[in-house]
Amino acid sequence: MLKRNLLALLGSIFLLIVISGCQKPESSDTGTNVIPDVKTAQNQEIDKPMPKNTPSGNNNTNSALVEVNSAGGGVLTAEPLVYEFGLIEPGVQQKGKFVLKNIGKETLEIIPPPRSGCGCTVVKLENYKLAPDETVELDFVYNPGNAPGKVSKNVWVDVKAPSKPKTLTLTFTAEIRKFIDIDPERITFNIRKDADNSGIIKLSSATDEAFKVTGFTCRDEVVKVEFDPSVSATQHELKYTVDMNKLRTLNSGIITITTSHPKARSVNIYYNSVLPVVAHPPTRRFAALQPGVPSSANVKVVSNFAEDFELGEITSQKGFVKVVSTKKTSDGYQIDIEMTVDPEEAKNVATRYVSDTLLITIKEYPNDTIRVYCYGQVVQPQQ
Repeated sequence: MLKRNLLALLGSIFLLIVISGCQKPESSDTGTNVIPDVKTAQNQEIDKPMPKNTPSGNNNTNSALVEVNSAGGGVLTAEPLVYEFGLIEPGVQQKGKFVLKNIGKETLEIIPPPRSGCGCTVVKLENYKLAPDETVELDFVYNPGNAPGKVSKNVWVDVKAPSKPKTLTLTFTAEIRKFIDIDPERITFNIRKDADNSGIIKLSSATDEAFKVTGFTCRDEVVKVEFDPSVSATQHELKYTVDMNKLRTLNSGIITITTSHPKARSVNIYYNSVLPVVAHPPTRRFAALQPGVPSSANVKVVSNFAEDFELGEITSQKGFVKVVSTKKTSDGYQIDIEMTVDPEEAKNVATRYVSDTLLITIKEYPNDTIRVYCYGQVVQPQQ
C-alpha cells in the first residue's frame, strides 16, 4: 500500500515537470521594438538631409551653415557668413553683401533694422519678411579709417521667435594697408606775423611700384601743391604753400592727392591751424536768465605763443551781452561780461533760449577776430 502511494507521488511530480517544460514564455506587449535594431538606427541618422554649402563667390569665405529658428518654423541662413574684403586702401569706401535665405517651412520675420558694430558701417535691407525658400540681399557699406591693420566687424540680424528674438551674426574682415607712405601725415599751420607755412610733402611707394601724381584738391584752395604729372617714380617730393587769408576762414581741412598707383588711387593729409590768440572758453552758457536781471561770467583771452598783445574793440552782435570790465593778467586778459534779456523782449522768445556772439579784436592781428558764443535760457517769472 505504501509502495503504491509512493509510485503515484513520483508520477505526479514527473507529469508537472513535463507540462512546465512544454509551455512557451509569455510574449511582451511591445514586441520586437523593445530593442531597436542598431543598424537601422545608424542608417536613419546617416539618411538625414544635411545642409549643403553653396559655392563661394569672389571675396567670400565658405563656412558651416548657421541657422536661427524663428516663430512658426522659419529658419534663417546666410551666405557667406564671413565676407572678406582682403587688402583695402585707407579711407576708401568698400561695399559688400550677404544673401539671407529662409530654408524653413513657414514665413519668418526679421526685426528691423539690422545692427552694425560701429558707425563706420551702414547696413541696408529692403525686405523683412521671407517666405519659404525666399532670399534677400543685405547690402552694407564700410568706411575704413586711415590706421593700418586687420579689421573684423559684425552685422547682426534679429529674427522674431516665440520666447525672445534670436540673432544671426555675420562678419566681414579686411586688412587696411598703406600702399603709399606719407610724410607728414598731418600738418599744423600757425597764423602769426611772418609765419612760414610752406613745406614739403613726401610720398613713397610701399610696394616699390612707380606712380605718378595726377592731381590734388583742397577746399577753396587753402593749400596749393606743386607737382609734375609726367613724372613716374617710387618717391615724390611736393612743395606746398598756404593762402593765409583763406586759412583764417577754413583753419582745418583735408589735402587729397590723387595718384596713378594701382593700389592707392588717393592719399589724404589732414591740416589744422593754431590761432595766435584764443578765448577760453570759446562758448559761455548762462542758465536761468531772469528777464531784466543781469547774469555774470568771465572769459580769458590768451596767446598760444606766450606773446604780449593788446585788446582792441569788443562788441556784441545782438546786444544781449556787454563788457563790464577788462583786466590784464600774466598770460593775457580777463574780460568780465553780463548777459541780460529785456522783459518785453523775453515775452517774444518762443524757444526760451537766446544767443549772442561777443566779437573780440586784437590790435596786433586785426584780421583774426575772436568769437565767443553766448547762450542763455530764459526763465519766465511765476504769475
